[in-house]
Amino acid sequence: MVNKEYIKQKETIDRLIRYSRPYDIKNYVLCLIVYKYLSKKEEKFLREKFNNEPINLKKAYNESEDYQDIKIESEHVNGYFINPDYLFNELVNKAKKDELTIETLELTIFNLKNSLNKNNQNKSITNILEDLNFNSSRLGKTLEEKNKTISEIILRMSTIQLTSNNAGDIFEYIISK
Repeated sequence: MVNKEYIKQKETIDRLIRYSRPYDIKNYVLCLIVYKYLSKKEEKFLREKFNNEPINLKKAYNESEDYQDIKIESEHVNGYFINPDYLFNELVNKAKKDELTIETLELTIFNLKNSLNKNNQNKSITNILEDLNFNSSRLGKTLEEKNKTISEIILRMSTIQLTSNNAGDIFEYIISK
């Protein structure tokens, strides 16, 4: 029996890739799926650091006296660090308010790549993220069009439920398109 949730995820990915010419958008979807997965992992790590309390992670991290230690531990445990201001859910919130910009996304990915490189970890992930070119006309001709396109991609991706069980399958599915 085919998992209905997996079929739904594949349909969402198909709609994302059809958003533009498939080749044009596929790399963005692929890279952002990886980012979303890493972000979820980072969010779980941070929630555990703050005793799984229902708190605002951005505020808790920024107000913590131990924020530098938390960052170092995340880099040691996960092999990278994502500042809570740039977790995937924060990008979604910005996209919902039409506040997500290419510059924000560039900074987000740049910081992640630096964190990965700093720890000499996950070269394959760094290589995948290298494919992102936010200055490409594939996203739009003007900065406004690019911001709108990337926001729509992020919003559509927010409906994809990534777990450690299905992330590999979704990744492979995107590559096969």
